[in-house]
Amino acid sequence: MKKAISAALAMLLLTMSACGGRSAIKEIDAVSVSKLTAAAYELVLPEYTENLWISSFAVVGQSAYFIGSSTDAYELCRCEESESRNSLCTFNPLEMTPLDITAGSEERLLMLARRQDGKNSSYRLLEFDTDGMQLAEYALDFSETPDNWTPVKLEFSDDIAFLLGGGSLCAVKLNGEGKLLYCLETELSASFAIMQDGRLALGQSGGDAWSLTILEPENGETIAEYSFNLSLNVLCGGVNQSLYLDDGTAVYGFSPKSGGLEKLFTWSGLGIMGGEVAELPDGELLCSGKLDAAEPNGLLHIRPISGDENEIGAEPLTIATLSGQNMNYKLSEAIRSWNQRNPEWAIEVIDYSSYADGNDMRAAELKLIADVSSGNGPDMYDFGQPAGGEPISAAIYARRGLLEDLYPYIDSDAELSRDAFLTGVLNSAEVGGSLYELLIDYRVVTTFADAREAGTDWTYYGLNAAVEVSGRYTSLFDEYQSQMDLLRLTVFSSGDRLIDWNSGECGFNSEYFVDLLEAAAELPETGEPYASSIEEEIEGSSGLLYVINMDSLWNVSSAAWVFNENYAFVGLPEVGSVVYPVSSVGISSGSEHKDKCWEFVREMFTDEEYNLSFSMLRETMRLEAENEIEQAVKGNYIQYHPYAEQAMEDFLEVLENISAMYRYDSQLWSIVSDEAGMYFAGEKTALDTAAAIQSRAEIYMAEQSA
Repeated sequence: MKKAISAALAMLLLTMSACGGRSAIKEIDAVSVSKLTAAAYELVLPEYTENLWISSFAVVGQSAYFIGSSTDAYELCRCEESESRNSLCTFNPLEMTPLDITAGSEERLLMLARRQDGKNSSYRLLEFDTDGMQLAEYALDFSETPDNWTPVKLEFSDDIAFLLGGGSLCAVKLNGEGKLLYCLETELSASFAIMQDGRLALGQSGGDAWSLTILEPENGETIAEYSFNLSLNVLCGGVNQSLYLDDGTAVYGFSPKSGGLEKLFTWSGLGIMGGEVAELPDGELLCSGKLDAAEPNGLLHIRPISGDENEIGAEPLTIATLSGQNMNYKLSEAIRSWNQRNPEWAIEVIDYSSYADGNDMRAAELKLIADVSSGNGPDMYDFGQPAGGEPISAAIYARRGLLEDLYPYIDSDAELSRDAFLTGVLNSAEVGGSLYELLIDYRVVTTFADAREAGTDWTYYGLNAAVEVSGRYTSLFDEYQSQMDLLRLTVFSSGDRLIDWNSGECGFNSEYFVDLLEAAAELPETGEPYASSIEEEIEGSSGLLYVINMDSLWNVSSAAWVFNENYAFVGLPEVGSVVYPVSSVGISSGSEHKDKCWEFVREMFTDEEYNLSFSMLRETMRLEAENEIEQAVKGNYIQYHPYAEQAMEDFLEVLENISAMYRYDSQLWSIVSDEAGMYFAGEKTALDTAAAIQSRAEIYMAEQSA
């Protein structure tokens, strides 16, 4: 892994002139900066316990004023940011709903609040002194503001209040009475801040880029414009950094004067959930980020570490992800918790999702592989599911020799053993007899059927025969599935039957695949609209097999509800039920810190708590079954179904014997969908389609093997 790159080298800037217009638009390559190692910062925890949730804060000298909320009230509070950092003062409860607070010159505090009068709401600016005494109130009822204006963000400078929200940025001159100076139209997701020199920085999305516009505060005229190839958010202005920006995972410093952009720190690297940021006079940052989603905490200090302090620090661990903002919550929380407890071995998330072309992740994966090839590979991989995309297959990385076999780590672990895992789920994750990933979260694909109708021969031949003699069903699969969706699901759940990477052979010219094609062809091009409940869909379906991608063990109770004791979990014909990975983690074979990586990975399985999703651990799944039944009997959030307990017991046995895992391959799917589309359109026979896919798949496999 690379050592931290110096701040000078971290500054990347690409500028070019725009044709025409009032000024040149400078283009900033933020994506490249986002991939760099962050500068060195550390978290300093507050020395007092906060019982109020902090929603917004402002800094005046060495004091921080914040809006604190409890279950029934909002309060204005002050925290003295002295050396002790433990002096807290709470003023009287607020009568209105506070939205934001800011500080201006001459130690003036200004609060944006909403007054509710029955169904009507109005907005007010409340001015306070530093002792919490209200000095003035301004009504924001100007006729010139847009209809249904909903300001949520406030800044204050030189007696002018700037309010952003509802698609407008408005400037109000206070001077004792309040006068609207101007309103500018903005994107709904716009953000802004006042810079040290008093100018406004407005950020908003625009087409394929995120724009930052520097404005004159008195009239809102544009001074300069910048275009970023990464979606950002304006946090605040400062001295050490002219502007602090945020992309949801990391904080950056940006200088409009030089065009320099620097990655400062990641939220997860500090072990916190992001929040507002303000720069203190000594250069430290104050932050309203959360240490724990379930407990309030005081304002946090984020301190830059000097080069001398950082010389003996450990190199950060890295985890590469293509999931971006869609990273699995359990994994992101595990990283955050680890970083709180192990700042010397903090895990930095390297996000490659910005290289993707929409939902097509191939460019992002190629960039990741290129970095690995050049010696810049991560310590760990997050095989999560990008937003709107397919799960990333760890098998592809394993075949390239990029992943470490985890079995030796499990076998030598003092607490974990193979026996702790559901046998089938563990075996399904293997590639060539080795284990290269552990599933943090997964779903299970199966099919529900009436056992009396499905019989005992669960091959395509047997099940199609059951449909023929049935007086109820007219197709093999339910009509809620589309042709391509079912084809994709079955192809990538078929494992070695269609693609055997060990032998280098594929089986698309088999009777099995032809049966699969013909079953998919029976379905509509687009699935029928879903009903209001799973039970209603099962009862109304014309298909023998009801396909379901389950996210909870309780889902199987729907089969018991419809079929009573006559339910059957057939799964996919000749395949059975299938593990569908949502998020998994693997350790890089090239990492220099494999033992430390395993220390992190194992925590997610040795300290695992009950949750509503599927777990690899046998005992956790037993506890889930017991809890679901207990909640159903009590009538809590779910309805008790007859035979539900037995259905869950039966399905736990399915998980013990499951053998298939869904492993998506985008290049292979391009081949299959291209040829199958012609078959579904009636341009080819099933046999010709299978032969064409077989030929192209053999070439693809040969290229990959080479």
